[in-house]
Amino acid sequence: MSEINTIADAIVTRINGAGVLPTGTTATREYDGTIQADEIIDKLNVIVVPLGAAPVRMSRVSMSREYTIAVVVRKRALTKTEADAVTDISEAVQGVFDDGSLPNDVGTVLNYQLILPWANEWLRNSKAFNSQITLTVRGAIR
Repeated sequence: MSEINTIADAIVTRINGAGVLPTGTTATREYDGTIQADEIIDKLNVIVVPLGAAPVRMSRVSMSREYTIAVVVRKRALTKTEADAVTDISEAVQGVFDDGSLPNDVGTVLNYQLILPWANEWLRNSKAFNSQITLTVRGAIR
């Protein structure tokens, strides 16, 4: 399996094992975090989407890659209370990565950013409350 998918799967494992999602909700890895018109968005979805990679020179003889992974938290939120609840879950998911570690030492979370719907046009114009946590993960040094 590619390193980016291994890291994305480790992120899914970390989120699902952290106890921050409501009962019956699990994170999944997908290749597309957008909402299709026929999808049901009334239930909470947590989707991990590998976005890209960039090489990083660690020294004259060693290289690594930095991977960008999005964690999309989405649900139809018709009221302020519902939107507040999804925001709370998004912040809890973000907090899972405070220590920077991932299962099986597949990489190190260097930084992350939580983007809430009103800060992004695509998120704001969708039919659901979507937040996105963008993680930058350093892979193994080669």
